[in-house]
Amino acid sequence: KNIKTINEETDIFVVVGEHDPVSDNAKRAYKLIDSYKKNEHYKIKLKVYKNMRHEILNEDGKEEPYKDILELVCFFLFQKEYLLFFLWLIYKARFFQ
Repeated sequence: KNIKTINEETDIFVVVGEHDPVSDNAKRAYKLIDSYKKNEHYKIKLKVYKNMRHEILNEDGKEEPYKDILELVCFFLFQKEYLLFFLWLIYKARFFQ
């Protein structure tokens, strides 16, 4: 029901750990993807991280999900012409650490 209220042009990136007990070992993530596709949402991507549980950003190997999320953010920023602003933010952040 709520899926129909989401604009089908919205890009969606679903991430889940392979052994995530909350998503029943990623099974619910696959069902979620199927639900979106049945409602004509095709701009959706699923990434299942091997040997990870629920907190993929705190697991061993957390560099991979961080890298994937950063690449996705950079892609959308570049696509929407915000890349220079994003790079400026990174530059400024170096001075506030």
